[in-house]
Amino acid sequence: MSSMRKEEIRAIGKAAGLRIDEPELTSVHHNLNAILQTMRDIDIPSLNSQEPLPIITPKERRDG
Repeated sequence: MSSMRKEEIRAIGKAAGLRIDEPELTSVHHNLNAILQTMRDIDIPSLNSQEPLPIITPKERRDG
């Protein structure tokens, strides 16, 4: 996955009902791309072959 462009970040923000203008757009652009790069750098063998488990809190257990 390549880095996200500012236009993509602005469009995603707009879809979520957020207006991201400068100088915040530059900050979000830098931080989001740093997070995405860090996530790409985490290489856990077979991670994508594991089925995720639901997280059930004690309150949900009582209500269910």
